[in-house]
Amino acid sequence: MTAHDDVRAAFATRGVDATRLTVRDRIDHDAFLAAHGDVDLALDPFPCVGTTTTLFTLAMGVPLVTLAGHTHASRVSASALAHVGLERLVAHDIDRYVSLAIETARDPAFLKECRATLRSRLADSSILDETGFTHGLQRAYREAWRGWCRTVV
Repeated sequence: MTAHDDVRAAFATRGVDATRLTVRDRIDHDAFLAAHGDVDLALDPFPCVGTTTTLFTLAMGVPLVTLAGHTHASRVSASALAHVGLERLVAHDIDRYVSLAIETARDPAFLKECRATLRSRLADSSILDETGFTHGLQRAYREAWRGWCRTVV
């Protein structure tokens, strides 16, 4: 049994016909980005969610439903969605993750709006504000240094 078969079998046990699935082999980066043109809604894996993949998905205009957990590795996508104003796509339990995915998939106006605006929303967000991030990091280093210096005097 191949990994493709495993994916199809997992969906089949949940009533999803295999003909509704497109399971792709490994593809290069350009093909990966282009494939987003075929996607209306991305489903974030869990418990370890996407990071770079999430940002690429949002940059390509595809909304993403995520399940936020209690660790950094399970909250990265929730943070990214908050930065682009899509907190509504963050679930906090598996039942809500499923219902949120269904509700969102059934909202073509929302999906169309995301396709049209997500790239600019991401570009305008603090996630891509390298200068602001660097200045904040420099302030944190400076404060840590000053705090350390106060302890040795």
